Amino acid sequence: EHYIAACKQAAARGVHWDRYRQHVLQAVQRRPIHLPDGTRTVEDFTDLSMLVSLLYAACFVVISYVVGSRVSEILALRVGCIRPMTAEENNGCDELAVIVGSIFKHESGYYGRTHEWVVPPPAIHAIGVLEALSEPHRRRSGRTQLWLRTRVHRRGCFEWRPESTAPLRLASTERIYSALAKLATWLDLPTYEGKPWTLSTH
Repeated sequence: EHYIAACKQAAARGVHWDRYRQHVLQAVQRRPIHLPDGTRTVEDFTDLSMLVSLLYAACFVVISYVVGSRVSEILALRVGCIRPMTAEENNGCDELAVIVGSIFKHESGYYGRTHEWVVPPPAIHAIGVLEALSEPHRRRSGRTQLWLRTRVHRRGCFEWRPESTAPLRLASTERIYSALAKLATWLDLPTYEGKPWTLSTH
């Protein structure tokens, strides 16, 4: 939100591209990021892009590992997919809801069929994060998918510029797998039986 607001301010002033980038980066740096091991300030746009990609990967891990959906089912999720459970459904637990999506099981009568998964609070939060991240892309494209991305630019975060016209596409399984590998490294996951612990899309 700070990135987009700063982009709009710089564009309205008609400043040179270098001043534009400086203005936006300073706006982002005024909001430190609170992590379990301390507070961090974004260094540059490449750093911000990397952190956003890690955030997408973390959302995938939470949804996949606590809900159990397949990668194709997670990547097909759309805005508004959370439905609170009724009193009869939740047995008095107000925190539970369901994800409404499509099942992609390669058996006759299943593929593409509407399906619901019970979703606990951490996954509800992860989907809320995805809705916030995808909002500019959805508004620009008129599409409803949560995993819309542009190609990640090596210089970082250009995809959220309000004036961006970069093509949007759904994240692929390969892109998620690569992001999970980077997340595992960033988290410095412990070894298991002497081997590095890996995060998988399966």
